[in-house]
Amino acid sequence: MAGINFKDIALLTYGDIDNGRIYYARRKTGKMMNCCLTEQAQEIIDKYRTDQVEEDYIFPILDRTIHTTEKQILERVKKTLKHVNKRLHELSEEIGLHTPLTTYTARHIFATTVKQMNGIPLETVSKMLGHKYTTTTQIYAKVTNPIIGKAITQIGSKIGERFQFPHSPEENAG
Repeated sequence: MAGINFKDIALLTYGDIDNGRIYYARRKTGKMMNCCLTEQAQEIIDKYRTDQVEEDYIFPILDRTIHTTEKQILERVKKTLKHVNKRLHELSEEIGLHTPLTTYTARHIFATTVKQMNGIPLETVSKMLGHKYTTTTQIYAKVTNPIIGKAITQIGSKIGERFQFPHSPEENAG
């Protein structure tokens, strides 16, 4: 979901979705955000929505009838985040990753993948993550060896398209 942080995901309501887009205020910065839902994400949301109203939370982390105060909401989100990160850490150990997975690492992976592997401008990734400054986004969008390799390959193919290098006399005779 566009690299949205866990707290903002937990607070999304059905009223935040309109015509295939999510509109919400980032909890940390207060910045208004909007992002397009993929067709698959919209299908999942529609599949599990039964008789919910616009004020209901999309994800079953919070219940508006139970979590009515700011304190209750934040405690529930914090407890759930701790549980999710614990399960992600267990998963990373099971599959032999050397870096523990967390929801925070997921934002970093999202930023790196979107920025570097797909060539999306840093300013766009910054907006997708809800950052005020691109310098913050630069911390998220790490440059990795596969990214460097892909860039070199792209540069090589662009150079090859624009320049014809002279061939040896033997190649020209053949």
